[in-house]
Amino acid sequence: MTGGAYHLQSVLDCSPEQASAVLRLRNLPEIRGAMYGDQVISEAEHAAWLAGLQGDARRKVLVVLDSSGGPVGVVSLTAIDRVHRRADWGFYMGPAAPRGLGACALTTLLDHAFDDLALEKVNGEVIEGNAASLAVHRKLGFRDEGRRRSHVQREDGRLYVHLLGLTAGEWRAARVAIRAGLAPHSIRLAAGA
Repeated sequence: MTGGAYHLQSVLDCSPEQASAVLRLRNLPEIRGAMYGDQVISEAEHAAWLAGLQGDARRKVLVVLDSSGGPVGVVSLTAIDRVHRRADWGFYMGPAAPRGLGACALTTLLDHAFDDLALEKVNGEVIEGNAASLAVHRKLGFRDEGRRRSHVQREDGRLYVHLLGLTAGEWRAARVAIRAGLAPHSIRLAAGA
């Protein structure tokens, strides 16, 4: 089975068309429903978010682009702390992303976090009920660290959030075996991303 070729590029390097496609991804109900803020994002809010990323060394948002340059997902590191060498991460894949692409993109992001940025820990949070995201975290070696009770408000009530973490040592010890079980997609990190 042959996978596709993709690359990760900073959202700040996107063309206006690509940036609009990212907004459409962000506004898909299945993606919004897995985020803390689940409201529809306006073009003005999206533009403000992009402007806020300019010069912000604590946030790295990378778009997963297919071979034609179309955005199919987003992976990110936020709350990057160079002193304590840690960051939080997030991700979402759109319906055009083939099965397994998200995990492949995330392994590239983890290599970047631990090898290029010299981070020691990456933290994840998963809202109650998001079984797919929880499964990806566990597949990539993240360990459960607890949960925040009654943390997110939704129309049908309050939800808890799973807290997960992965250290650089855990990743380095397991990454070869983890990659062996992933779809064979090729993902390249763009220069300067």
